Amino acid sequence: MDIFVLLPERATSYCVPIIRFYIHPPQAPQAPKEAPMINDFALHPQLAADTDLVTDGPLSHVLLMNDARYPWLILVPKRANLVDYDDLSADERKLLGDECAIVSATLKRRFNADKTNVAMLGNMVPQLHCHVVARFKNDAAWPGPIWGVGKAEPYDEETGNERLAILRADLISAFKHL
Repeated sequence: MDIFVLLPERATSYCVPIIRFYIHPPQAPQAPKEAPMINDFALHPQLAADTDLVTDGPLSHVLLMNDARYPWLILVPKRANLVDYDDLSADERKLLGDECAIVSATLKRRFNADKTNVAMLGNMVPQLHCHVVARFKNDAAWPGPIWGVGKAEPYDEETGNERLAILRADLISAFKHL
């Protein structure tokens, strides 16, 4: 595009371009650039197969283990490449501890448990995760650990959905205080 200015009468009687702009034809829209991955977290396939998402805490996914014999939640920090507890930063270790305490108290209160077991093993599933299991003096494994005792009994759909809804409501409320 050219912009012209008229010169005074004593100058020649034609217009002189003083500024020349070049306007480029519009370009086809380009796909937006993807933001770099800050955290490429992915849930281990075995945890995904054995659990359902209850809710998210500030640090962790909270998952319900599909075993109706025990009220059993698993916390999985939403950070990539974590294997052991010491892979977390000091602040993350404190936050995971706070989440475990809230989950433990929730299970004890909701199910009138005699005790909760809190454990991080990781021998079968290498992704860092923490089991919080409500225990009862009359459960099949009492007083020993639950691992290796009997076979998992999956929830029927109605009971599983009911348990998920109750725990989701309890934990969403409890995590507001973190």
